Amino acid sequence: MLERFLEDDTVIAVHLLSLLFDSSHITLRCLTKRTGLSEARLRKELNSLNQELQPKVDIQINDAVVSLSPISPEMLFELKKQLYQNSEVLQVMAYLLNHRGRSVTAFCQEHYFSEPTFYRLQRQCRDFLKTVGLTVHRGQICGQEYRKRYLVAALSCRYGIDCVDFDQNSRQIVKNFVMAANPGVKPLLDKMPQAFAMFDHLVALTWLRHDQTLELPDDNFWRAVCLEKAHQRLKEMVIEKLQPQLSFELTATDHDYLYLVYLTVANELFRDDAWSMQRAAFREILQQIPEIHELTAIFASLWGKELVKTVAFKEVVNAFGLRFMGGLQNLVIDYQLGDLYENEFQVQTDQLVQKIVKQWCQQNQWSDLVDDSQIKYFAHQLMPLIEERLPATPLYIFTKSHANYAVIAQLLRQEFGNRLAISSCSYFSAEQLQKINQVSSSLILADHEFWELLAETNPNNQRFLIALDHPFLGIERLRTSLYQIRTTAYVENINEKLSILHAHEG
Repeated sequence: MLERFLEDDTVIAVHLLSLLFDSSHITLRCLTKRTGLSEARLRKELNSLNQELQPKVDIQINDAVVSLSPISPEMLFELKKQLYQNSEVLQVMAYLLNHRGRSVTAFCQEHYFSEPTFYRLQRQCRDFLKTVGLTVHRGQICGQEYRKRYLVAALSCRYGIDCVDFDQNSRQIVKNFVMAANPGVKPLLDKMPQAFAMFDHLVALTWLRHDQTLELPDDNFWRAVCLEKAHQRLKEMVIEKLQPQLSFELTATDHDYLYLVYLTVANELFRDDAWSMQRAAFREILQQIPEIHELTAIFASLWGKELVKTVAFKEVVNAFGLRFMGGLQNLVIDYQLGDLYENEFQVQTDQLVQKIVKQWCQQNQWSDLVDDSQIKYFAHQLMPLIEERLPATPLYIFTKSHANYAVIAQLLRQEFGNRLAISSCSYFSAEQLQKINQVSSSLILADHEFWELLAETNPNNQRFLIALDHPFLGIERLRTSLYQIRTTAYVENINEKLSILHAHEG
Protein backbone atom coordinates (compact mmCIF):
# COMPACT_ATOMS: atom_id res chain seq x y z
CA MET A 1 0.00 0.00 0.00
CA LEU A 2 2.69 2.50 1.00
CA GLU A 3 4.34 2.06 -2.42
CA ARG A 4 1.43 3.98 -3.97
CA PHE A 5 2.57 7.08 -2.08
CA LEU A 6 6.30 6.83 -2.79
CA GLU A 7 8.34 8.54 -5.50
CA ASP A 8 8.09 6.98 -8.97
CA ASP A 9 11.85 6.57 -9.29
CA THR A 10 12.04 4.48 -6.13
CA VAL A 11 9.05 2.31 -7.02
CA ILE A 12 10.33 1.71 -10.57
CA ALA A 13 13.81 0.78 -9.34
CA VAL A 14 12.46 -1.77 -6.85
CA HIS A 15 10.04 -3.22 -9.41
CA LEU A 16 12.77 -3.63 -12.03
CA LEU A 17 15.05 -5.36 -9.54
CA SER A 18 12.25 -7.78 -8.65
CA LEU A 19 11.54 -8.57 -12.31
CA LEU A 20 15.21 -9.19 -13.03
CA PHE A 21 15.47 -11.46 -10.01
CA ASP A 22 12.44 -13.49 -11.17
CA SER A 23 13.96 -13.89 -14.66
CA SER A 24 17.72 -13.57 -14.65
CA HIS A 25 17.55 -13.00 -18.44
CA ILE A 26 14.64 -10.99 -19.81
CA THR A 27 14.13 -9.00 -23.01
CA LEU A 28 13.64 -5.25 -23.08
CA ARG A 29 10.40 -5.86 -24.94
CA CYS A 30 9.09 -8.02 -22.12
CA LEU A 31 10.16 -5.45 -19.53
CA THR A 32 8.40 -2.75 -21.53
CA LYS A 33 5.19 -4.77 -21.41
CA ARG A 34 5.55 -5.55 -17.70
CA THR A 35 6.37 -2.00 -16.59
CA GLY A 36 4.61 0.21 -19.14
CA LEU A 37 7.85 2.15 -19.70
CA SER A 38 9.34 2.98 -23.09
CA GLU A 39 12.55 1.22 -24.12
CA ALA A 40 14.51 4.48 -23.87
CA ARG A 41 13.21 5.08 -20.33
CA LEU A 42 13.95 1.47 -19.42
CA ARG A 43 17.56 1.74 -20.55
CA LYS A 44 17.98 4.89 -18.49
CA GLU A 45 16.41 3.33 -15.38
CA LEU A 46 18.44 0.12 -15.73
CA ASN A 47 21.69 2.05 -16.06
CA SER A 48 20.85 4.11 -12.98
CA LEU A 49 19.91 0.96 -11.08
CA ASN A 50 23.17 -0.72 -12.06
CA GLN A 51 25.21 2.25 -10.86
CA GLU A 52 23.25 2.41 -7.60
CA LEU A 53 23.80 -1.25 -6.74
CA GLN A 54 27.38 -1.71 -7.88
CA PRO A 55 29.46 -3.64 -6.89
CA LYS A 56 26.92 -5.89 -5.18
CA VAL A 57 25.19 -6.78 -8.47
CA ASP A 58 25.84 -6.38 -12.16
CA ILE A 59 23.09 -5.56 -14.67
CA GLN A 60 23.97 -5.92 -18.35
CA ILE A 61 22.07 -5.24 -21.58
CA ASN A 62 23.23 -7.31 -24.57
CA ASP A 63 21.24 -7.57 -27.81
CA ALA A 64 18.12 -6.19 -26.09
CA VAL A 65 18.36 -8.88 -23.38
CA VAL A 66 18.79 -7.74 -19.78
CA SER A 67 20.65 -9.97 -17.33
CA LEU A 68 21.24 -9.77 -13.60
CA SER A 69 24.16 -11.43 -11.84
CA PRO A 70 23.01 -14.25 -9.51
CA ILE A 71 21.88 -13.10 -6.08
CA SER A 72 20.17 -14.86 -3.17
CA PRO A 73 16.67 -13.97 -1.91
CA GLU A 74 18.33 -12.55 1.19
CA MET A 75 20.52 -10.27 -0.95
CA LEU A 76 17.46 -9.18 -2.96
CA PHE A 77 15.78 -8.21 0.30
CA GLU A 78 18.76 -6.10 1.38
CA LEU A 79 19.11 -4.44 -2.04
CA LYS A 80 15.45 -3.39 -1.99
CA LYS A 81 15.96 -1.80 1.41
CA GLN A 82 18.98 0.04 0.02
CA LEU A 83 16.82 1.47 -2.79
CA TYR A 84 14.07 2.50 -0.37
CA GLN A 85 16.62 4.57 1.54
CA ASN A 86 16.46 7.05 -1.36
CA SER A 87 12.78 7.78 -0.68
CA GLU A 88 12.24 11.21 0.89
CA VAL A 89 8.65 10.20 1.73
CA LEU A 90 9.90 7.32 3.86
CA GLN A 91 12.49 9.51 5.57
CA VAL A 92 9.81 12.06 6.48
CA MET A 93 7.52 9.26 7.70
CA ALA A 94 10.28 8.07 10.04
CA TYR A 95 10.84 11.62 11.29
CA LEU A 96 7.14 12.06 12.06
CA LEU A 97 7.24 8.85 14.10
CA ASN A 98 10.39 9.76 16.02
CA HIS A 99 12.02 13.20 15.81
CA ARG A 100 15.08 11.96 17.72
CA GLY A 101 15.36 15.48 19.13
CA ARG A 102 15.75 17.16 15.71
CA SER A 103 13.87 20.24 14.56
CA VAL A 104 12.31 20.39 11.08
CA THR A 105 15.11 22.72 10.00
CA ALA A 106 17.81 20.35 11.21
CA PHE A 107 16.10 17.38 9.56
CA CYS A 108 15.81 19.23 6.23
CA GLN A 109 19.47 20.22 6.33
CA GLU A 110 20.42 16.61 7.06
CA HIS A 111 18.52 15.38 3.99
CA TYR A 112 19.26 18.33 1.68
CA PHE A 113 15.75 19.57 0.95
CA SER A 114 13.83 22.73 1.78
CA GLU A 115 11.15 23.15 4.42
CA PRO A 116 8.40 23.68 1.78
CA THR A 117 9.47 20.32 0.34
CA PHE A 118 9.21 18.80 3.82
CA TYR A 119 5.62 19.98 4.24
CA ARG A 120 4.70 18.71 0.76
CA LEU A 121 6.11 15.30 1.70
CA GLN A 122 4.26 15.46 5.01
CA ARG A 123 0.98 15.82 3.10
CA GLN A 124 1.85 12.69 1.11
CA CYS A 125 2.52 10.86 4.37
CA ARG A 126 -0.82 12.06 5.74
CA ASP A 127 -2.64 10.65 2.70
CA PHE A 128 -1.19 7.21 3.42
CA LEU A 129 -1.73 7.44 7.16
CA LYS A 130 -5.47 7.96 6.62
CA THR A 131 -5.64 4.46 5.11
CA VAL A 132 -4.22 2.91 8.31
CA GLY A 133 -6.20 4.89 10.86
CA LEU A 134 -3.46 7.36 11.77
CA THR A 135 -2.98 11.09 11.24
CA VAL A 136 -0.44 13.89 11.69
CA HIS A 137 -0.87 16.54 14.40
CA ARG A 138 1.72 19.18 15.25
CA GLY A 139 4.42 17.40 13.33
CA GLN A 140 3.87 13.97 14.89
CA ILE A 141 2.00 10.83 13.86
CA CYS A 142 -0.98 10.38 16.14
CA GLY A 143 -3.38 7.51 16.73
CA GLN A 144 -3.62 4.21 18.57
CA GLU A 145 -0.27 2.94 19.77
CA TYR A 146 -0.66 -0.56 18.36
CA ARG A 147 -1.10 0.91 14.84
CA LYS A 148 2.02 3.03 15.27
CA ARG A 149 3.99 -0.03 16.36
CA TYR A 150 2.95 -1.92 13.24
CA LEU A 151 3.98 1.08 11.12
CA VAL A 152 7.37 1.25 12.86
CA ALA A 153 7.91 -2.48 12.24
CA ALA A 154 6.78 -2.27 8.59
CA LEU A 155 9.12 0.66 7.87
CA SER A 156 12.05 -1.23 9.34
CA CYS A 157 11.38 -4.73 7.99
CA ARG A 158 10.21 -3.93 4.45
CA TYR A 159 11.88 -0.61 3.74
CA GLY A 160 14.96 -0.57 5.96
CA ILE A 161 13.89 2.71 7.61
CA ASP A 162 14.56 2.51 11.35
CA CYS A 163 12.52 4.67 13.72
CA VAL A 164 13.47 2.77 16.88
CA ASP A 165 16.83 1.33 17.91
CA PHE A 166 16.23 -2.41 17.56
CA ASP A 167 19.58 -3.23 19.17
CA GLN A 168 21.42 -6.51 19.53
CA ASN A 169 20.15 -6.99 23.09
CA SER A 170 16.51 -6.75 21.93
CA ARG A 171 17.19 -9.16 19.08
CA GLN A 172 18.67 -11.66 21.51
CA ILE A 173 15.72 -11.37 23.91
CA VAL A 174 13.27 -12.15 21.11
CA LYS A 175 15.41 -15.00 19.81
CA ASN A 176 15.69 -16.52 23.29
CA PHE A 177 11.91 -16.32 23.67
CA VAL A 178 11.18 -17.94 20.31
CA MET A 179 13.81 -20.67 20.80
CA ALA A 180 12.50 -21.48 24.27
CA ALA A 181 8.95 -21.67 22.93
CA ASN A 182 9.85 -23.85 19.93
CA PRO A 183 13.45 -25.19 19.81
CA GLY A 184 12.76 -26.91 16.49
CA VAL A 185 12.51 -23.58 14.68
CA LYS A 186 16.27 -22.84 14.87
CA PRO A 187 17.17 -24.21 11.38
CA LEU A 188 14.42 -22.10 9.82
CA LEU A 189 15.49 -18.98 11.73
CA ASP A 190 19.08 -19.50 10.63
CA LYS A 191 18.09 -20.04 7.00
CA MET A 192 15.33 -17.40 6.63
CA PRO A 193 15.66 -14.73 9.34
CA GLN A 194 13.63 -12.27 7.23
CA ALA A 195 10.58 -14.55 7.32
CA PHE A 196 9.85 -13.58 10.92
CA ALA A 197 11.43 -10.10 11.04
CA MET A 198 8.06 -8.36 11.47
CA PHE A 199 7.22 -10.61 14.41
CA ASP A 200 10.62 -9.97 16.02
CA HIS A 201 10.27 -6.20 15.72
CA LEU A 202 6.71 -6.11 17.02
CA VAL A 203 7.60 -8.22 20.05
CA ALA A 204 10.59 -5.99 20.81
CA LEU A 205 8.40 -2.89 20.64
CA THR A 206 6.69 -4.20 23.78
CA TRP A 207 9.65 -2.84 25.73
CA LEU A 208 11.16 -0.40 23.24
CA ARG A 209 7.94 1.69 23.32
CA HIS A 210 6.72 0.71 26.77
CA ASP A 211 6.53 4.38 27.77
CA GLN A 212 3.65 4.89 25.31
CA THR A 213 0.01 4.41 26.34
CA LEU A 214 -1.14 1.20 24.67
CA GLU A 215 -4.63 0.71 23.29
CA LEU A 216 -5.88 -2.36 21.46
CA PRO A 217 -8.58 -3.08 18.83
CA ASP A 218 -12.22 -3.26 19.80
CA ASP A 219 -13.93 -5.01 16.92
CA ASN A 220 -15.66 -8.31 16.17
CA PHE A 221 -12.38 -9.96 15.19
CA TRP A 222 -10.65 -9.11 18.46
CA ARG A 223 -13.60 -10.03 20.68
CA ALA A 224 -13.88 -13.43 18.97
CA VAL A 225 -10.21 -14.41 19.08
CA CYS A 226 -9.83 -13.43 22.72
CA LEU A 227 -12.14 -16.34 23.56
CA GLU A 228 -9.71 -18.83 22.04
CA LYS A 229 -7.52 -21.05 24.25
CA ALA A 230 -4.34 -19.90 22.53
CA HIS A 231 -4.71 -16.53 24.25
CA GLN A 232 -4.19 -18.04 27.72
CA ARG A 233 -1.55 -20.44 26.45
CA LEU A 234 0.50 -17.61 24.94
CA LYS A 235 0.21 -15.62 28.19
CA GLU A 236 1.62 -18.56 30.14
CA MET A 237 4.46 -18.92 27.64
CA VAL A 238 5.28 -15.21 27.84
CA ILE A 239 5.33 -15.27 31.64
CA GLU A 240 7.63 -18.30 31.64
CA LYS A 241 9.94 -17.55 28.68
CA LEU A 242 9.91 -13.77 28.10
CA GLN A 243 9.11 -12.03 31.39
CA PRO A 244 12.34 -13.18 33.16
CA GLN A 245 14.41 -11.39 30.49
CA LEU A 246 12.71 -8.01 31.06
CA SER A 247 13.34 -5.35 33.68
CA PHE A 248 9.65 -4.43 34.12
CA GLU A 249 6.40 -6.28 34.74
CA LEU A 250 4.27 -6.93 31.70
CA THR A 251 0.69 -5.71 32.06
CA ALA A 252 -2.51 -7.45 30.93
CA THR A 253 -2.58 -5.03 27.98
CA ASP A 254 0.98 -6.05 27.05
CA HIS A 255 -0.11 -9.70 27.00
CA ASP A 256 -3.07 -8.81 24.79
CA TYR A 257 -0.78 -6.89 22.44
CA LEU A 258 1.56 -9.90 22.11
CA TYR A 259 -1.46 -12.06 21.29
CA LEU A 260 -2.46 -9.57 18.58
CA VAL A 261 1.05 -9.84 17.13
CA TYR A 262 0.96 -13.62 17.30
CA LEU A 263 -2.32 -13.74 15.36
CA THR A 264 -1.48 -11.25 12.62
CA VAL A 265 2.11 -11.89 11.48
CA ALA A 266 4.17 -14.94 10.55
CA ASN A 267 5.72 -16.72 13.53
CA GLU A 268 6.69 -20.23 14.53
CA LEU A 269 5.12 -20.43 18.00
CA PHE A 270 2.71 -23.28 18.80
CA ARG A 271 3.61 -25.88 16.20
CA ASP A 272 2.93 -29.01 18.26
CA ASP A 273 0.15 -31.60 18.22
CA ALA A 274 -1.89 -29.74 20.83
CA TRP A 275 -1.97 -26.66 18.60
CA SER A 276 -3.05 -28.75 15.61
CA MET A 277 -5.99 -30.07 17.61
CA GLN A 278 -6.99 -26.55 18.68
CA ARG A 279 -6.69 -25.20 15.17
CA ALA A 280 -9.92 -26.80 13.96
CA ALA A 281 -11.88 -25.15 16.78
CA PHE A 282 -10.17 -21.81 16.14
CA ARG A 283 -11.01 -22.07 12.44
CA GLU A 284 -14.70 -22.40 13.19
CA ILE A 285 -14.61 -19.52 15.71
CA LEU A 286 -13.26 -17.24 12.97
CA GLN A 287 -15.88 -18.49 10.51
CA GLN A 288 -18.61 -17.20 12.85
CA ILE A 289 -17.28 -13.63 12.82
CA PRO A 290 -19.84 -11.59 10.83
CA GLU A 291 -17.19 -9.99 8.61
CA ILE A 292 -15.63 -13.35 7.73
CA HIS A 293 -19.09 -14.76 7.08
CA GLU A 294 -19.82 -11.88 4.68
CA LEU A 295 -16.58 -12.45 2.74
CA THR A 296 -17.30 -16.18 2.55
CA ALA A 297 -20.82 -15.44 1.29
CA ILE A 298 -19.45 -13.47 -1.68
CA PHE A 299 -17.32 -16.44 -2.76
CA ALA A 300 -20.24 -18.82 -2.21
CA SER A 301 -22.43 -16.68 -4.48
CA LEU A 302 -19.88 -17.08 -7.28
CA TRP A 303 -18.65 -20.67 -6.87
CA GLY A 304 -21.23 -22.33 -4.65
CA LYS A 305 -21.15 -23.66 -1.09
CA GLU A 306 -18.95 -26.63 -1.93
CA LEU A 307 -15.92 -24.34 -2.27
CA VAL A 308 -16.43 -22.44 0.98
CA LYS A 309 -17.01 -25.61 3.01
CA THR A 310 -13.49 -26.92 2.41
CA VAL A 311 -10.90 -26.68 5.18
CA ALA A 312 -8.36 -25.18 2.79
CA PHE A 313 -10.70 -22.35 1.81
CA LYS A 314 -11.58 -21.57 5.41
CA GLU A 315 -7.89 -21.40 6.34
CA VAL A 316 -7.10 -19.02 3.48
CA VAL A 317 -10.07 -16.73 4.10
CA ASN A 318 -9.52 -16.70 7.86
CA ALA A 319 -5.86 -15.75 7.46
CA PHE A 320 -6.77 -12.92 5.09
CA GLY A 321 -9.64 -11.74 7.29
CA LEU A 322 -7.45 -11.63 10.40
CA ARG A 323 -5.28 -9.01 8.72
CA PHE A 324 -8.25 -6.63 8.95
CA MET A 325 -8.41 -7.02 12.72
CA GLY A 326 -7.94 -3.58 14.21
CA GLY A 327 -7.60 -2.08 10.72
CA LEU A 328 -4.13 -3.61 10.23
CA GLN A 329 -4.60 -4.80 6.63
CA ASN A 330 -2.22 -2.20 5.20
CA LEU A 331 0.35 -2.47 7.98
CA VAL A 332 0.96 -6.22 8.17
CA ILE A 333 3.92 -6.76 5.85
CA ASP A 334 5.26 -10.32 5.94
CA TYR A 335 8.31 -11.63 4.12
CA GLN A 336 6.02 -14.12 2.34
CA LEU A 337 4.02 -11.24 0.88
CA GLY A 338 6.88 -10.17 -1.34
CA ASP A 339 6.76 -9.99 -5.11
CA LEU A 340 4.93 -12.90 -6.72
CA TYR A 341 5.58 -13.85 -10.32
CA GLU A 342 2.79 -12.44 -12.45
CA ASN A 343 1.38 -14.35 -15.40
CA GLU A 344 -1.85 -13.67 -17.24
CA PHE A 345 -3.88 -15.93 -14.98
CA GLN A 346 -2.47 -14.41 -11.80
CA VAL A 347 -3.29 -10.92 -13.05
CA GLN A 348 -6.90 -11.87 -13.88
CA THR A 349 -7.32 -13.57 -10.51
CA ASP A 350 -5.89 -10.48 -8.80
CA GLN A 351 -8.49 -8.33 -10.57
CA LEU A 352 -11.33 -10.60 -9.47
CA VAL A 353 -10.14 -10.84 -5.86
CA GLN A 354 -9.61 -7.10 -5.73
CA LYS A 355 -13.25 -6.54 -6.74
CA ILE A 356 -14.45 -9.04 -4.15
CA VAL A 357 -12.39 -7.42 -1.40
CA LYS A 358 -13.53 -3.95 -2.46
CA GLN A 359 -17.17 -5.05 -2.23
CA TRP A 360 -16.49 -6.61 1.18
CA CYS A 361 -14.78 -3.46 2.48
CA GLN A 362 -17.65 -1.29 1.29
CA GLN A 363 -20.15 -3.55 3.06
CA ASN A 364 -18.25 -2.94 6.32
CA GLN A 365 -17.61 0.77 5.68
CA TRP A 366 -13.84 0.27 5.59
CA SER A 367 -11.39 1.94 3.27
CA ASP A 368 -11.33 -0.16 0.09
CA LEU A 369 -7.67 0.75 -0.47
CA VAL A 370 -5.97 -2.54 0.40
CA ASP A 371 -2.26 -3.28 0.03
CA ASP A 372 -1.55 -4.82 -3.39
CA SER A 373 0.71 -7.51 -1.93
CA GLN A 374 -2.12 -8.65 0.38
CA ILE A 375 -4.45 -8.99 -2.61
CA LYS A 376 -1.85 -10.83 -4.69
CA TYR A 377 -1.02 -13.28 -1.93
CA PHE A 378 -4.71 -13.92 -1.20
CA ALA A 379 -5.37 -14.49 -4.91
CA HIS A 380 -2.29 -16.71 -5.20
CA GLN A 381 -3.61 -18.96 -2.42
CA LEU A 382 -7.12 -19.05 -3.88
CA MET A 383 -6.09 -20.04 -7.41
CA PRO A 384 -5.61 -23.80 -6.80
CA LEU A 385 -8.77 -23.94 -4.69
CA ILE A 386 -10.82 -22.38 -7.48
CA GLU A 387 -9.20 -24.58 -10.11
CA GLU A 388 -10.08 -27.71 -8.13
CA ARG A 389 -13.77 -26.73 -8.28
CA LEU A 390 -13.81 -26.73 -12.09
CA PRO A 391 -15.57 -29.70 -13.71
CA ALA A 392 -13.31 -32.71 -14.13
CA THR A 393 -11.79 -33.15 -17.58
CA PRO A 394 -13.04 -36.36 -19.27
CA LEU A 395 -10.34 -39.00 -19.88
CA TYR A 396 -10.97 -42.24 -21.78
CA ILE A 397 -8.46 -45.06 -21.32
CA PHE A 398 -8.39 -47.74 -24.04
CA THR A 399 -6.53 -50.86 -22.93
CA LYS A 400 -6.90 -54.50 -23.89
CA SER A 401 -7.37 -55.67 -20.30
CA HIS A 402 -8.92 -54.36 -17.11
CA ALA A 403 -5.68 -55.07 -15.27
CA ASN A 404 -3.77 -52.71 -17.55
CA TYR A 405 -6.48 -50.08 -17.08
CA ALA A 406 -6.28 -50.41 -13.28
CA VAL A 407 -2.51 -49.80 -13.26
CA ILE A 408 -2.72 -46.71 -15.46
CA ALA A 409 -5.81 -45.30 -13.72
CA GLN A 410 -4.09 -45.63 -10.34
CA LEU A 411 -1.06 -43.67 -11.58
CA LEU A 412 -3.30 -40.91 -12.92
CA ARG A 413 -5.47 -40.65 -9.79
CA GLN A 414 -2.38 -40.34 -7.62
CA GLU A 415 -1.13 -37.36 -9.62
CA PHE A 416 -4.26 -35.57 -10.86
CA GLY A 417 -6.88 -36.48 -8.25
CA ASN A 418 -10.38 -35.26 -9.13
CA ARG A 419 -9.16 -33.13 -12.04
CA LEU A 420 -9.84 -36.11 -14.32
CA ALA A 421 -13.09 -38.03 -14.85
CA ILE A 422 -11.66 -41.40 -15.91
CA SER A 423 -13.60 -43.91 -18.00
CA SER A 424 -12.44 -47.43 -18.89
CA CYS A 425 -12.79 -48.56 -22.51
CA SER A 426 -11.79 -52.18 -23.16
CA TYR A 427 -13.52 -52.39 -26.56
CA PHE A 428 -14.02 -50.15 -29.59
CA SER A 429 -17.20 -49.38 -31.52
CA ALA A 430 -18.44 -46.66 -33.85
CA GLU A 431 -21.16 -45.80 -31.34
CA GLN A 432 -18.62 -45.34 -28.60
CA LEU A 433 -16.43 -43.15 -30.79
CA GLN A 434 -19.44 -41.00 -31.68
CA LYS A 435 -20.24 -40.62 -27.98
CA ILE A 436 -16.68 -39.54 -27.17
CA ASN A 437 -16.64 -37.05 -30.04
CA GLN A 438 -19.67 -35.31 -28.59
CA VAL A 439 -17.60 -34.39 -25.50
CA SER A 440 -15.54 -31.25 -26.03
CA SER A 441 -11.95 -31.05 -24.84
CA SER A 442 -11.59 -34.61 -23.64
CA LEU A 443 -8.39 -36.66 -23.41
CA ILE A 444 -7.74 -40.17 -24.65
CA LEU A 445 -5.03 -42.61 -23.58
CA ALA A 446 -4.74 -45.67 -25.78
CA ASP A 447 -2.34 -48.57 -26.15
CA HIS A 448 -1.11 -49.84 -29.54
CA GLU A 449 -4.10 -52.10 -30.05
CA PHE A 450 -6.55 -49.19 -30.16
CA TRP A 451 -4.30 -46.41 -31.48
CA GLU A 452 -5.21 -46.56 -35.18
CA LEU A 453 -8.88 -47.20 -34.47
CA LEU A 454 -9.06 -43.83 -32.71
CA ALA A 455 -7.60 -41.85 -35.60
CA GLU A 456 -11.02 -40.36 -36.44
CA THR A 457 -11.59 -38.72 -33.08
CA ASN A 458 -12.79 -35.13 -32.85
CA PRO A 459 -9.86 -32.68 -33.29
CA ASN A 460 -10.81 -31.17 -29.92
CA ASN A 461 -10.12 -34.49 -28.27
CA GLN A 462 -6.43 -35.13 -27.76
CA ARG A 463 -5.15 -38.71 -27.82
CA PHE A 464 -1.91 -40.08 -26.41
CA LEU A 465 -0.21 -43.41 -26.97
CA ILE A 466 0.67 -45.25 -23.80
CA ALA A 467 2.63 -48.44 -23.26
CA LEU A 468 2.32 -50.30 -19.98
CA ASP A 469 6.06 -50.97 -19.83
CA HIS A 470 6.79 -47.19 -20.21
CA PRO A 471 3.60 -45.41 -19.10
CA PHE A 472 5.23 -42.19 -17.95
CA LEU A 473 5.96 -40.90 -21.45
CA GLY A 474 2.28 -40.88 -22.35
CA ILE A 475 1.36 -39.44 -18.95
CA GLU A 476 3.92 -36.64 -19.37
CA ARG A 477 2.35 -35.60 -22.67
CA LEU A 478 -1.10 -35.84 -21.15
CA ARG A 479 0.04 -33.65 -18.24
CA THR A 480 0.98 -30.83 -20.62
CA SER A 481 -2.32 -30.97 -22.48
CA LEU A 482 -4.32 -31.23 -19.26
CA TYR A 483 -2.59 -28.09 -17.97
CA GLN A 484 -3.56 -26.23 -21.15
CA ILE A 485 -7.17 -27.42 -20.98
CA ARG A 486 -7.51 -26.57 -17.29
CA THR A 487 -5.86 -23.20 -17.77
CA THR A 488 -8.28 -22.27 -20.55
CA ALA A 489 -11.22 -23.40 -18.43
CA TYR A 490 -9.88 -21.46 -15.44
CA VAL A 491 -9.54 -18.24 -17.42
CA GLU A 492 -13.06 -18.63 -18.82
CA ASN A 493 -14.37 -19.21 -15.30
CA ILE A 494 -12.62 -16.13 -13.90
CA ASN A 495 -13.87 -13.97 -16.79
CA GLU A 496 -17.40 -15.22 -16.16
CA LYS A 497 -17.16 -14.26 -12.47
CA LEU A 498 -15.72 -10.86 -13.39
CA SER A 499 -18.71 -10.28 -15.68
CA ILE A 500 -21.09 -11.13 -12.83
CA LEU A 501 -19.36 -8.64 -10.53
CA HIS A 502 -19.36 -5.97 -13.25
CA ALA A 503 -23.09 -6.52 -13.70
CA HIS A 504 -23.67 -6.13 -9.94
CA GLU A 505 -21.67 -2.91 -9.94
CA GLY A 506 -23.76 -1.60 -12.81
